[in-house]
Amino acid sequence: MFASVYVAATFLATLAHGLTIDISSRQVAAGNASTISTQIHPFGVVGKCLNVKGNVTANGTPVQIFDCNGSSGQNWSIVKGQTKVRLAGTNFCLDAGSKPASGVALKIWTCYDNLPAQDWWFTNDSRIAVTNKGQCMDFKDGLFTNNNTVQTWKCTDNNTNQVWSLASVTSGTPSPVA
Repeated sequence: MFASVYVAATFLATLAHGLTIDISSRQVAAGNASTISTQIHPFGVVGKCLNVKGNVTANGTPVQIFDCNGSSGQNWSIVKGQTKVRLAGTNFCLDAGSKPASGVALKIWTCYDNLPAQDWWFTNDSRIAVTNKGQCMDFKDGLFTNNNTVQTWKCTDNNTNQVWSLASVTSGTPSPVA
C-alpha cells in the first residue's frame, strides 16, 4: 500500500509543478507489482532496440542496435529533459566516454552523479544528446543491422540517425510512450 501511495503522491506533486517523474525502476504497487522500463528504438523502427552487447552488465560493454528480444539489456530508464540513461534495474548508465566526439562508440559504465559523460538531454525532437557537448546519440551510417555501433556524433538537424523513440515495457510487453 505504501509504495502505491508514494508513487501516486509523487505523481500528483509532479503534475502540480509541471515536471516529469521517472518511475521506471520503482515498484508501482505493493505485492505483485511489475517494473516499468523503456525500450529505445532507432528512428521509430520498433523491431530494433538500443542493446547492451551480449546482455553483459560490466564497465565498458558496448551499446549497439539489435533485434528487440525482450532481454534485460534492452530495457532502459530515461525521461524527457536532462536525464541519465540507465540500464533498468542496474547501476549502469549509458556513457559517452571522457571526450565525446563524432564516431566515439557508446558503452555502459557504473552510474556516477555529476559525471558529464553520463549526463544526457532527451530533446523535444527525440534526440538524445550529451549535455553541453553538441554530440548526439547516433546509430552508425543509418544502418539498422544487428551489432551496428551506437556512437556520439555532432548533433545535426534532420539527421534521422539521431532520432529515437521510446516504448514502455511492463511485464515484457512494449507500448508507445507519449
